[in-house]
Amino acid sequence: LEREPGNIFDDEAIKVLMKPSDNGDTLMLGYVSGGQASHLAPSLDSGALVIKCATMSAPDLDQTSTTATRPLPITLELQVNVNTTAASNALRILRLPFYPPSTIGSVTEDQRSVAALLPQPAGGSDDWIRNDAAGVDDLVAFAIAYPPSLQDLDRAFVYVDCPESRYLGSSRPTPPNYTGKWMIMGVSIDKLDSYFLEAAKLVQGGHFIAAKASAGGAIEQQRGRNKSDGVIIMYTNDFRNRDDVQRAGEAIKSRFGANREYFYKTDASTLANKYSSQGKPTSAYRMKMGGTTLIPNEEVMKDDLLAAGGDSNSGSVEAAIFRDHSSSSNSIDLRGKPTSAFRMKMGGTTLI
Repeated sequence: LEREPGNIFDDEAIKVLMKPSDNGDTLMLGYVSGGQASHLAPSLDSGALVIKCATMSAPDLDQTSTTATRPLPITLELQVNVNTTAASNALRILRLPFYPPSTIGSVTEDQRSVAALLPQPAGGSDDWIRNDAAGVDDLVAFAIAYPPSLQDLDRAFVYVDCPESRYLGSSRPTPPNYTGKWMIMGVSIDKLDSYFLEAAKLVQGGHFIAAKASAGGAIEQQRGRNKSDGVIIMYTNDFRNRDDVQRAGEAIKSRFGANREYFYKTDASTLANKYSSQGKPTSAYRMKMGGTTLIPNEEVMKDDLLAAGGDSNSGSVEAAIFRDHSSSSNSIDLRGKPTSAFRMKMGGTTLI
């Protein structure tokens, strides 16, 4: 691996070179994923990390495509010279699985036994299959018993949440509503059930307050009908809490792999019927492939904060932000006014 700081597209670029033999010419194979390079490059430049050996492996055959560029996994042997925060973060991110782990959706025989005894969820006022309607608190068992792909298409979602963080789901909550969700789009029907099982584990483990998966698909395919790919959605309690959104995003990458870009959308945006198909960005946050840097869209955030409060003219959203997060490094100043209680000028230590 070789740094390329002069790259006109990315000054943190890292080239991947291969020398077939001691006497052969060096071949340029490509670049380290931008999301990973942005974390690794500063530590390489400072000397905090040194690459002692880089070994390329064959790609996972299930992940290859004859029509698209496919990443090749590289195993690094790294020497840590200085244990800086940047180096620790780089190591943490590089240890994330790049491809979805083979353990996604794995369950025990005991969990399958519990699932076999679960009742049919009671009918509700909406078209969701819900663990609370069935009176089931074992979310993993519920996800086993009601695989999303095998549900009728007149059901929209299969949904799980925990009693201690019960989320209203499809009903419209009373403003202000600051819930939001990380989304895994384009999940193939043959993987939808195992992905939902993993999402249920994350909710049961306290990483999210709720999760849902689009229903139907497998039955339609058996009948010779086309069904588009599914979606997995995992909810957090407050989209203003960027530390929590970041933590939840990292939890997703640790379970589902870092080989795709993930997007976060607020419920306020969804309830306002804002969708990307309308030609405008709707994601409040995103995480690029390979990395875990939380990238906010401040314009979308501003609109969503107003939508979450229910009254864009009342100033209630601004008041809530400053009341709830005045001591947070993630404060958002929507009013254009100074918010620093103190400052120290460059070169001095006088507290102003």
